[in-house]
Amino acid sequence: MDKTCVLVQELLPLYVDGACTAEGAAVVAEHLGSCPACRTVWQEMCAPLLQAEPLSENSGAASAPEAPFKKVKRHYVWHTVKALVLTALGMWFILLAANDLIGGDGFSLRCFPAWWRARGAVQAVVERDEAAIARRLAFSGEVPEALEKLAAEGVVITGGRAVLSETYLEDMFLLLTVEFEVQADGQCWTVPFTGTCRSGRVELMYIDPGWPGWDAERPTWADALEQALYTYDPG
Repeated sequence: MDKTCVLVQELLPLYVDGACTAEGAAVVAEHLGSCPACRTVWQEMCAPLLQAEPLSENSGAASAPEAPFKKVKRHYVWHTVKALVLTALGMWFILLAANDLIGGDGFSLRCFPAWWRARGAVQAVVERDEAAIARRLAFSGEVPEALEKLAAEGVVITGGRAVLSETYLEDMFLLLTVEFEVQADGQCWTVPFTGTCRSGRVELMYIDPGWPGWDAERPTWADALEQALYTYDPG
């Protein structure tokens, strides 16, 4: 074994791990293309990682080092992208937390749990589950009875959702929007309610003034539905 082989085999662990300097990598790559003995050692070291087939002695000089370089490149590109994404997410959460404390407007960390609780409140209302309504909605003592009365009159809430994009702070006050699918008058209506979330429970206020039902043809049952789900305490 000549001195070059000794040097190359000392560098091989760094070369396989992608930690070799550019100059050292160039020396190793050139030597691997012409030395079967060192190439065999290199194959044995990187085979568990690359799962590559052993190269024959007649393989081209440039082909031997190509696989590890590609692996190393993909490895560092992936970790760089992951680091950038995690950094961006971290900055985003910091900004959301700061908005909770000093901003007071727009989206914030408080919006996530409020939206999640609003999802539970919507499900409880849709299922007309009295126990769940009491847990999810504040000041909801008369809600189950009012919903049963509306159902007897042909106004039935059949589905709904909480809208994360419409959950935000306005001057430090949290506002949220839920949409109920209402079957009435032989039609299916999507009715958005504005509300808030305090002390872990949702308080519904009123039908969103932007709802098309507010026009001249607003259905007669809308007022009764709004009254049935009004659980907001302004105090």
